[in-house]
Amino acid sequence: MIIDSKAQEVKPEEPQQASQESEKQNEKQKATRFELRHVYVKEMSFEASNTPQIFRETWQPQASLEVAVKQNKLEENQHEVMLTIKVSVKNHDRPAFETKAVQTGIFYIEGVEEEALKRLLATYCPTILFPYLREALTTQASKGGFPQFYLAPMNFDAIYEQGLKNQEKEKEKAKEEDQIKH
Repeated sequence: MIIDSKAQEVKPEEPQQASQESEKQNEKQKATRFELRHVYVKEMSFEASNTPQIFRETWQPQASLEVAVKQNKLEENQHEVMLTIKVSVKNHDRPAFETKAVQTGIFYIEGVEEEALKRLLATYCPTILFPYLREALTTQASKGGFPQFYLAPMNFDAIYEQGLKNQEKEKEKAKEEDQIKH
């Protein structure tokens, strides 16, 4: 069905035009594929070095967070994406606990140009993995006897853009240093 916005009336589609449009959509759908094939924890650790003394103190935590995303091409159109988050918590400037996990996914991605693929692997894939990793880290802390914490959602697009800006700054700095030497 085609709706003519000028006349505000509905016109029936011509059979040939409709089939051409559906063929184009089918080609587009066949050309681009994105599948999450497998999700798993590659590494997990938890350390609470100041127990049991830390449990007798008033709880005033200060947390720090480290995030990393890595990718490996496994074979044609198959990529392993590893999201690593390390949470270090101190109480009164003494280490309370540290938890780290590497949540990994195997993604099948077909029909995506190279630049778009880089962005997809660095932003969209970690966004899919993040809820799994968040649950693993908070469960570890709870099982370690500490209050459960909440990791707020992360903007992996912003992290990716910041990484690109940092790379550009490093290139410019290296170029300036090279010019000074010559």
